[in-house]
Amino acid sequence: MRRHLAAAAAATLLVTTATSVAFPAVSAAKPTPPSPARINTTVFFGRVAGEDRGGGVMDPPRTAVDDLHWLRYDARSDAAVLAHLADENEYANASTWGLRGLRDTVYDEMITRIKEADRTAALQSGDLYCRKRIVGLAADRSPAVGSLSPDDGRVRWADEELGDEETYLDINALAAAANSSFYAATYVTVSPDHAYVAYAADAVGAESYELPFRRIATGVELASDTVAAMRGSFAWGADTTTFYYTTQSATNRPENVWRRTFVPRLEEGPAAGSDVANDTLLWEDPDEGFWVSLSRSRSDRMLMFGSTTSDTAEWYVLDVVADAATVKGGVPPPTPTLVEARGASLYFVEHLDGDTLVIKTNAVDVFCIIVISALS
Repeated sequence: MRRHLAAAAAATLLVTTATSVAFPAVSAAKPTPPSPARINTTVFFGRVAGEDRGGGVMDPPRTAVDDLHWLRYDARSDAAVLAHLADENEYANASTWGLRGLRDTVYDEMITRIKEADRTAALQSGDLYCRKRIVGLAADRSPAVGSLSPDDGRVRWADEELGDEETYLDINALAAAANSSFYAATYVTVSPDHAYVAYAADAVGAESYELPFRRIATGVELASDTVAAMRGSFAWGADTTTFYYTTQSATNRPENVWRRTFVPRLEEGPAAGSDVANDTLLWEDPDEGFWVSLSRSRSDRMLMFGSTTSDTAEWYVLDVVADAATVKGGVPPPTPTLVEARGASLYFVEHLDGDTLVIKTNAVDVFCIIVISALS
């Protein structure tokens, strides 16, 4: 979208729109700004009958009267709201008709200086997820060649030690295939065996996502694998047979943690009669005041999931290596370990090594770090 530009010398706001618009004929009459209808609406803050807003809200609620509340229409399809926006655009174009040449000149100069392509909000562009195979690895996947970077100790490879570049996810191509006025793909994560990529796709703009699983070598995404409506976070397990993700409640709050198993995981799809994606509810938090999330530990050994608010939390940890082993062995999966039930303090958890956890908590007057051994 072209930027809203301010000509400082003239102190005039220059406005452009996301699409090409036919300017009105030059007229001596001064354009009249549109005036939206004033419709008094009572807005509630706190406890609302028929809604579960969690604990700790104001009861009885406070209220305010907003005569422009009708313009807040999340579905973005209300005819009256769209008509008013069209009037606003028409007024902006008519008001800046005499400055159209300067507007284009200033915009073009800015683009030249900051070297930024013209983009619109209707299409997310420019995101290509690429990778190069490392040829400088020994048979045990240790670095046979390469150099240690002095800043963080990680191994860096020179260009001649890397294979050809491969684009494993092209957001532009996904957006074109979606044929939607809006498209975004985020939280891209590759499976541990580098064969699949999972990502959250939103073609509406409501932050409710589809979760496809793409075979990188072929670009195939199976409809039977795709999670239709998820929100929050997700992570691969120890291998490609396990995957964890959250789904949302009716109020768009992440509330459930799911374990997905792929048995067997075939390249192009399930054979007749075989099992495919199986989902098991791992944990659920019905309290509307809490936000559920999950992540892999920095050690890559543990899955950490739970609920948080601004002043309390409840976290669980699950050994993803042991969990994946149960899928292959056909035995019951391990039970997640509760770190500490929600109470009067807020805390976060990280896995250090072995059975040792690191807890960051405000159980005292300030946030502090506590190292505990709690998994043995």
